[in-house]
Amino acid sequence: MRYPLAEGVCTVGMICTRQKCPKCGATFVKELNVGLICPTCQTQPTRLYIKIYYGKRHHQIRQDKRGNKLTSNIFAQQVLNAIRVEIRQKIFDPEEYKVEKPYSFPNYWALWIKKYKPGTATRQKIEGLYRNHFGPYFANFDMRDIRRIDFQDFLNTLECSERYKEDMLTWLKTMFKTAYYDEIIEKIPRFPETEGYQEEIPKWLDEEKQERVLSCIPEKHYAIFRFLICTGVRVSEACALMREDIDFSQECIIIKRTFSRRKLIKKNKQRKPNPRYLPPEIAELIKKQPINLAGFVFTNPDGRLTGRHYTEDFLLSLWKKASREAKVEVLQLKNSTRHAWGSQKAAMGFSPEQIAIGLGQSNTKTTKKYIGAVIEMQKLFYSSDNKNSKKSIGATLVQSGKGVS
Repeated sequence: MRYPLAEGVCTVGMICTRQKCPKCGATFVKELNVGLICPTCQTQPTRLYIKIYYGKRHHQIRQDKRGNKLTSNIFAQQVLNAIRVEIRQKIFDPEEYKVEKPYSFPNYWALWIKKYKPGTATRQKIEGLYRNHFGPYFANFDMRDIRRIDFQDFLNTLECSERYKEDMLTWLKTMFKTAYYDEIIEKIPRFPETEGYQEEIPKWLDEEKQERVLSCIPEKHYAIFRFLICTGVRVSEACALMREDIDFSQECIIIKRTFSRRKLIKKNKQRKPNPRYLPPEIAELIKKQPINLAGFVFTNPDGRLTGRHYTEDFLLSLWKKASREAKVEVLQLKNSTRHAWGSQKAAMGFSPEQIAIGLGQSNTKTTKKYIGAVIEMQKLFYSSDNKNSKKSIGATLVQSGKGVS
């Protein structure tokens, strides 16, 4: 439809697409009251643009003023109607529809990834989340307009576990916190709670079982396993530990590197140097380790990896083999070392705050899992299968003068 305007200016707004039907490959045709559609498969395009003639020039508009892409017939028609109103009022400026907006969700996501600089494994994970979930849903959202109801609607579209939903919300929270500090948004929106999700209580080994497994570890690999058990350091960070990170005079280790998919990353999970206490027993073990050109504290004396740093897969295979020989439940290495360290300290009565400091964690959310692990173990004292044990425990407490509450 044409609108008579000032001299030398006329416009014909038209919604177009270069897409083909993803099912049959046919060209989309325009139907009244529907828009562009495939007459056979009834599919509609998701990438549209508006062709318009204004100011003696042809323009192609692919987004609205806030940078939201034209991904549906309805949205494209709304933008075209707004443009026609502006043309009638002689206030239309095509450039306002062409400038990329840094506040749209897709654009800010790209900026955030560059700023966050995740490791190899983390990058692959969050890129998959964006490609499969965040990108398709939030493509037309402005960061400043997203509210709690939008996150809830997003969760309602997902067919996945509550754990997976919780993981996605965690990454969204991280990004929106950064947007707040960048002054892109005025406040961080509230996030919904996932229904029925409970933090998994990690399995762990007590000290007696750890020692049984250690007794089955070959002596040439003993040092790094003893280090993991005594310090609770992450396996990837222990593999990346270098001699320059150790100060024997101050009895201190500085954790500042890690491995991600076998690639050395010059920053740890917290992205800042993390000082840890160096027990005398571990200090003596480290002093006995052979010095190598690469500077790693622990190096593998076996096979083709001789003289090189350990890998998580290699250490896990050794631990599983030793666990079977010791007739101990086979757990992941982090459960047998780091999680075991936290759970053992929780059983000794240390608070989540103290355990978080000991493990070098930034908050107590994770360390509270260790208390849960201890509680689960204590429930065994009161199970129907252990009534006799319960009575004997009560008798012992009474005799000791502590009583039973």
